[in-house]
Amino acid sequence: MNYVKNILWIGLLLSTLGGCTSDSPQTGGWSLNMRSMAESYEKLTPYMFNTKRYSDPKNEKFISLYLKNLNQGASELDQHTAKGLSGNDPLFKIGLKGLKRLIQKANESYFVESYAYSQKLLQASMNHCSTCHSRTNMGPTFMKWDQFDDITAKMEPTDHASLLVATRQFPKAVTVLEEALNSQSMSPQETIKIVKQALFITLKNLNDPQRASQIVQKLQKQRFSKSQNRAFTQWQNYLKSWQNNQGLSQSSLRKILSKQPVLSGNFAKDVHKSLLLHRGLSTEMNKNWRAKIYYALGKMYESLSSFALWNLPETYFETCITEVPGTKQSLKCYYALEARVNSAPTMNLKSPLYNIEKTNLRKLKALATMEPGSASSFGGGSGSEDL
Repeated sequence: MNYVKNILWIGLLLSTLGGCTSDSPQTGGWSLNMRSMAESYEKLTPYMFNTKRYSDPKNEKFISLYLKNLNQGASELDQHTAKGLSGNDPLFKIGLKGLKRLIQKANESYFVESYAYSQKLLQASMNHCSTCHSRTNMGPTFMKWDQFDDITAKMEPTDHASLLVATRQFPKAVTVLEEALNSQSMSPQETIKIVKQALFITLKNLNDPQRASQIVQKLQKQRFSKSQNRAFTQWQNYLKSWQNNQGLSQSSLRKILSKQPVLSGNFAKDVHKSLLLHRGLSTEMNKNWRAKIYYALGKMYESLSSFALWNLPETYFETCITEVPGTKQSLKCYYALEARVNSAPTMNLKSPLYNIEKTNLRKLKALATMEPGSASSFGGGSGSEDL
């Protein structure tokens, strides 16, 4: 079983439920629906990853009941509440739309006895959790929510950590990675991969530069190339600045966006920058500055592709284009999107997605290159200002 691809149900329910358990009118319905979905996912888990049990007619009544409950809970989730939780970040809206669609199709497919297809759709519905959790440290941290120790014991440390992130067990995820660094003999490349994942979680989810600094300090005691050691020193220096409140700040976000390139080459600094960019979407009201944030996040996540954030760059580049159509910024985002899409496996002429991708690119190019005055006909922004 591919544990990274099929993140367990717990992450999904805690992803949104964890961030909105308030009793306010705005989030009360959301919380109740997520609790209902949580129960349904829990009941379905033993069948979801077992093809024989999922397709066994003896289990049809049970599975049908909880698929129906799951679909009902998902259909009642309100996208306006999602926007209230995330500001102008498109991740929640896109994730919610995809979640509803997959669960509905899984339910319908099971009803017509297309069991294998239904099972895959149900598994895929849970892939939204780790993406949203990688956005910011919004919501609580759960200290113990691992009911699958017999499974996780056999997993690779990076896969296990990804599962723990999905279930909002951030401290434990970092501990698993630290234990791997202390107990296993691995290549420098493997070590750096684990360290980067540990820093990513420590900084974005725990907001703890001090612990991140301790992880890098251990790394500096090992043997690496001179260039790698220089990079580690840069990480450490920035983490110390962050601890002393001398690093990047939310108040200087526009100044950060005005500087090129988006990526500094300092991993610790860039992770901090991505956190500030996400927070900025919750408060920035100017469309042109939001478009700059979308572009910056797209470029940021291109460099972080190893963290299973595959679709995030496309999401942010497309949102940038529709935010300020007919501007220099939208064209910049289009070229970044075009380069990424053209290098993807789906652009193989034999791929069934080839024509879909090409058609989408043509529409977005027309939007990016249109005359600013006609932007409203596409349903985009005003496009009246270039920055």
